[in-house]
Amino acid sequence: MLLLIENFRQSPRGLVFPAGVSRNLSASPVVVYPAQDSPEVFCFSFLFLGLSSGETSSAQLQITIRTTEQGQAMLEHVYSPQATGTLTIQSLGGASSSIPVPLSALKQPNSSAPVTSCAQEPPVSRDFPEGITVTTSAPVMGVPRAFPNDWYDLLTQFYLSFPQVPGTKNVPFNWSRHTLVTMTSNDVDYSVSAAGGTTGRGGTDTPPTLGILATIVRPRLFQSYIYLVASAPFILLVSIFAIYYSRNPRRRKPEPYELAFGITAALVAILPLRSVLIPSSLPSPTRLDILFGIGTMFLVVSSIIWLIFSTATPDQDGSQPKNRGSVSSATAEQPGHIEGTSPHDLPGDDPR
Repeated sequence: MLLLIENFRQSPRGLVFPAGVSRNLSASPVVVYPAQDSPEVFCFSFLFLGLSSGETSSAQLQITIRTTEQGQAMLEHVYSPQATGTLTIQSLGGASSSIPVPLSALKQPNSSAPVTSCAQEPPVSRDFPEGITVTTSAPVMGVPRAFPNDWYDLLTQFYLSFPQVPGTKNVPFNWSRHTLVTMTSNDVDYSVSAAGGTTGRGGTDTPPTLGILATIVRPRLFQSYIYLVASAPFILLVSIFAIYYSRNPRRRKPEPYELAFGITAALVAILPLRSVLIPSSLPSPTRLDILFGIGTMFLVVSSIIWLIFSTATPDQDGSQPKNRGSVSSATAEQPGHIEGTSPHDLPGDDPR
């Protein structure tokens, strides 16, 4: 029980979510950070691919960068069309990665249906560039030992920087105010909640920074399923003993081998359940391991108490209950009794 209390005590929530959180992301894009100024220039799409949980957990993300028609014209007005920017991604723990972003890869070809907003799907064409797509791994902070109530916090900061064109004013383009960020989830095993915001205003030498805060948990239905299946052996064993005891009118004292057999059956059922329900990558003991141990100790202690304090029936304390044979023997010893006759057959007792 102390281990369970310690497990709950060491599992407080980490990062605090701001207002306007997008919860339970699905395959449909959800806006986590809208563009502050018009027009929309950059369209960032974050796709949660999955979680690698363990002693060091990380989230797999796919990032897609696109531009709109108005945004492309604005970028070519500020920067050279052949300019190549840098997307810098920073995560928890100081992990950082840089991705080149050439403007030529974002340029839209002549099309009858140009993309004018990030919400508009690009036309289906083999020659149409879908933008720049990269896959990255970001470390997360969480409590895997709280399984199946484990949670993980993802904090990712990113910013774009472009080289200044010679002869222009040294004023960096505030890309964050013209950027719309969406996020989706492609993993049905986790429930993702996300929010976005500005984490740095930037300056003359440092561009502004955007950040995405996401919390990754297991769905409530999955948690309920894990607890229900894990408690099945204990519920079954306790129910069998309760039904047997209630239907036994003489309250027969259980034999030690009967209790030992029941506890052994519960242990044999727990071992394969543990290997099926708890992922092998998680550190031990998890919250479910502790509950398994508490359930096993409950069965052992309650069985010992039942064996010690249950009362014995007359059949078990050495005394013999009265039966017809004993009554006949006692009757046979009475004075004047003739074997094979009843009192009504004695002379002088004619009922007539």
